[in-house]
Amino acid sequence: MKREHRIHVVLLAVLLLLNVAVKMTLWIQTPQTFPDSLGYVAPALRLLDGLGYGSQENGFRTPTYPLFIAAIVAPFSHDDLSSCREARIPACLGEAQKEPGAEANLRAIVAAQIVLGLLTIALVYGFAWQVARNAWVAALSALTYPIDLSTGYWEISILTDTLTTFLLMLAVVLTLLAAKATRHRLALHIALGVVLAALALAHSVYLLYAIIPVAFLWLKGHSPPFGRPTRPPSALVLLIPAFFIVAWSARNYIADGYFTPSTISGYNLTQMVGAFMEQAPAEYRDLAEIYLGFRVERIAARGSHSGTIFFVYRDMLAERETTWAGLSQMLTAMSLQMIREHPLGYLRVAWDSFQQFWKFGLGRQNYQLPISFDWVKWFLDTRVHQAWMALFFLTPIALAFLQLARRADTSATVWIWFAIATVFYAALFSSAFNFGDNERYRTHVARLQYTAVIATMWLLAKQFIRESHESRELEKNLAEICVIRGK
Repeated sequence: MKREHRIHVVLLAVLLLLNVAVKMTLWIQTPQTFPDSLGYVAPALRLLDGLGYGSQENGFRTPTYPLFIAAIVAPFSHDDLSSCREARIPACLGEAQKEPGAEANLRAIVAAQIVLGLLTIALVYGFAWQVARNAWVAALSALTYPIDLSTGYWEISILTDTLTTFLLMLAVVLTLLAAKATRHRLALHIALGVVLAALALAHSVYLLYAIIPVAFLWLKGHSPPFGRPTRPPSALVLLIPAFFIVAWSARNYIADGYFTPSTISGYNLTQMVGAFMEQAPAEYRDLAEIYLGFRVERIAARGSHSGTIFFVYRDMLAERETTWAGLSQMLTAMSLQMIREHPLGYLRVAWDSFQQFWKFGLGRQNYQLPISFDWVKWFLDTRVHQAWMALFFLTPIALAFLQLARRADTSATVWIWFAIATVFYAALFSSAFNFGDNERYRTHVARLQYTAVIATMWLLAKQFIRESHESRELEKNLAEICVIRGK
């Protein structure tokens, strides 16, 4: 084994062992379930019981995570969990979890997510290595996963975040490999398209994310020294996820009468107009009154209107005597009309959401969960995260300086820009359509954020060292000239 390979193996082994040591006290805790969890578990159980995916009328979500759950639980008996096939009764999951069989099923899901976390560490390491070509930069970038306890929390939670983070990092690495490949390019592009499709149907924030990798593949394909035709493979990367999104939306139209990736879309969009619900059009005044009746309590409890819709939708269903999908369509129409008529109100909510994205928060995590080592608490310090934020927003300026000075490897800077673009895509998309616990959505892109900062600092350090060396060489040469002239 070459020395370089040995270094990679040793560093990765240390990172994986550290991940186990830091998170073991979290992993042995009871699997964490939430009201959203049943929206993923219920369709998985229906599939395993031969009943089909079911209707999104029951609040079921997009299929990637339910299929993941079904694949994990399939080898085991799931009789204790099979009573929870109705996503509108979230308490069912908590009750079923008291049964040994159901708890074992949920622990199997957690175990699979822990494995995905380990694979994510390797993917972050691989991406950072390809960018910086330095094992220590790669290790430092990957280190941000095991010492970030929030990642351990998502690993023990029956939510899509760990799977989404893994799929996103896999898509990023495949994009880099597809751009650099001279062989198997078609296979890499197809694999990237499939992963992007799975990602789009795992979390709504990434429905349009395929545009970002395709844009960078196109740029790399039209930049020297690459310059080779990329249009057909790049088109595949866009067409594959588009096909799956459209196909799933068509399936929902057949099942629920609503052409959409998820019938929860209207409820999420209502979050973007909840702050100025008083301005609702006349034909939706009954829905607005129901919403406003609870919004005051929600603001008093949480400081914002976030989540109000999920406490009042049952009253809205009763008021309009409609279905879940039917109400979602009404809420979508109402929200879009309100956004058109009151763009400033919408932009204020979007701006609040954008600011929330950059705040450090553990979402709805249980702060009573144990921490293995006190020394990892520093990563949870708000001041540390504020420093990361400041450095991240300075990163584009530093990159632009390096490129203008022609001091940085163009290939490295392109992929740092790709990481930055991915982070800002998640920030802008979630802010535009998913007002709420927006800091939770940053967990998927946090590793790219940290990697961009670390890799840019490395490039700056290399430039400083190079310039210092060149300055010393110049001084040495000038001294020699002076000596020669003196003679």
